[in-house]
Amino acid sequence: MDTVVQKKTNYKKFSTRIVGAIILFGACVAVYNEYNLGDYSSVKSNRVSTSTVIKGSFENVAPVSGAAESLNTVYLDAIRGGIIDKIYVEKGDFVEAGQKIIEFKNTAFQLEVYSQEARVSEQLDINTNTRLSIDSKRLNLETERNEIEYDITRLNRKLKNYERLIDQGHVSTDDVAAIKEELDYKITQLGIIREEQKSEDSVRGEKIGQLQESERRLKEHLNIIRSSLDDLVVKAPISGQVTSLNLKLGESKPRGEHLGKIDQIDSFKIVAEVGSFYVSKVKEGVKGSIDYQGKSYKLSVDRVYPEIVNGTFKVDLAFVDPQPEDITSGQNFIVKLELSEPVSSLMVSNGAYYQDTGGKWVFVLDPETNTAVKRNVKLGRKNDKYVEVISGLAVNEKIISSSYSNFLNSEKVILE
Repeated sequence: MDTVVQKKTNYKKFSTRIVGAIILFGACVAVYNEYNLGDYSSVKSNRVSTSTVIKGSFENVAPVSGAAESLNTVYLDAIRGGIIDKIYVEKGDFVEAGQKIIEFKNTAFQLEVYSQEARVSEQLDINTNTRLSIDSKRLNLETERNEIEYDITRLNRKLKNYERLIDQGHVSTDDVAAIKEELDYKITQLGIIREEQKSEDSVRGEKIGQLQESERRLKEHLNIIRSSLDDLVVKAPISGQVTSLNLKLGESKPRGEHLGKIDQIDSFKIVAEVGSFYVSKVKEGVKGSIDYQGKSYKLSVDRVYPEIVNGTFKVDLAFVDPQPEDITSGQNFIVKLELSEPVSSLMVSNGAYYQDTGGKWVFVLDPETNTAVKRNVKLGRKNDKYVEVISGLAVNEKIISSSYSNFLNSEKVILE
């Protein structure tokens, strides 16, 4: 007959399992609390940031990115175009006003200029010949009048002599009559010449005036034609730095094409990109500032560009204070736009919590219990440092100002 052998209980193995289960339960509780698995969470105090509610002067400032640009930028264009024959400077060079930058070769344009110059010169020669003809006619009439006046003087003298001699019988009455007839003819002829001169003087004055005006215009046109050859040479219109110039010898450029630009290097403005959210708040005259080398420089919005591209619009800001001496074109800055005058208000530090809650609630610290309790608040405007407190918080209260992502659904946070 078989004997039943009773199996002994392994208490050591059983106790090990119980301890393991307790540890696993504790870990589950820790994870549960740490990752917002209930109405409260617990976190290490060194993993959160806090901020104290204060009362002060709230500045409604919007920080935006900006860059320095020359206050006066001049673009270089190909006035006539052609083949690039000479390049006198390079990008980055400093130039003086009037200095040569580029020289073009344009044979067709040059031939056209020479042809126009020849036509204008020909017309000037025609005008000169016309004036000579008018002057010649005037001189001919003057000469003819002088001859007639001389004949009249001579005939008058001869008539007096004949009238004296007729009584002595030395001349006949027919001789006297012939002298009188010739004298009357010359007097009539003189009257006609004088009328012709008078009429010719009136016409001649008008013609000379027209010719002079025509010559003046032709000479101006000739100067323009000759100076148009200067358009083949691109010169610096201002003194400054060549900030754009990408050309090659022998390259063909059409008329009107942009060739480069020159920036005035002693005067700058700040061009900022502003989010479209502020389009109704940013106007000309709005104040701003930048910080550079430990000093703040005041600015003022000088121009607002209405076009919105990719959710932003541009504004030009002019320096109110003397600009920094060593800034360069393209240098980046953070521009603080003052959207309203500073006001006395309750404030709390701006932080990641605002994005998590939209400013509708925060976790308020209770220093006695080392916990933070969820509280509905009303937060208003914000800048890069502070958020305006409208209601729900009092001076010297503290809130958790870091991210709430790990305990968004909790009502209470226990700080360990």
